[in-house]
Amino acid sequence: MRTSLAAFAAFALTSPIFGGCPTHVLSPPTQFMPLESARPLEAGRTSIGLEGGVASEVFGPEIPGGSIVVRRGFADDLELRVDGTAAWVTGDNPGDEFRGIISGRVGLKGLIASDFPHAAWFAGIGGGGSAGGGFLSADSGVIFAFENPYIVPFLRMALLTSVPVGAREVDISRWEDGDFEETFDTPHTTFGFRLGLGARIPLDSVDITFGLSMAHLLDTRGEEIGLFGVSGGVATSF
Repeated sequence: MRTSLAAFAAFALTSPIFGGCPTHVLSPPTQFMPLESARPLEAGRTSIGLEGGVASEVFGPEIPGGSIVVRRGFADDLELRVDGTAAWVTGDNPGDEFRGIISGRVGLKGLIASDFPHAAWFAGIGGGGSAGGGFLSADSGVIFAFENPYIVPFLRMALLTSVPVGAREVDISRWEDGDFEETFDTPHTTFGFRLGLGARIPLDSVDITFGLSMAHLLDTRGEEIGLFGVSGGVATSF
């Protein structure tokens, strides 16, 4: 069975709304389940890290995914972030095609006030592809955190949009009450929001991060999907 990924973090997604079988395809965002607190990297520092987790709809298939994240501080209140993400839709469906979703994103994060490290803005653009074709996506939002040397809790809130590029018809045929239903759908422009709640543990030049995420996507036809996930990450800076 296919489902969609928010993305939490990536992704041309098929969606069973509160059920185990798909009914439509949505255009996805570029990130899987991003993890970050408010403070940008110091100017001249670089961070390389891995993030990974699992997202799912209620009663839907699980979607494991992961990202390689590179960050670079340009000023003490501004950083560049680059994500490369891949995810995979689990489950069985007679109509399944290629089930992977790949994407990339480039974004900026900066402090809302340069002398207050506990609140930041961010924005990014990117794109990717899957069985439903390509897509372009943009997002923006805010991060609130209690920055300190020990455990940094944070709340990340984002608005996002995703536009199909060269959309292709996806086979989402399925068995329903013992009958085989042949079904095809194509992705449409999608809007949504994502919330992430987590914590970062700074250990010298290594950061360990973990969190929970929730996303809601709605396309121009009125089709919608909700996703929940858990994720973790590790990064080193130099």
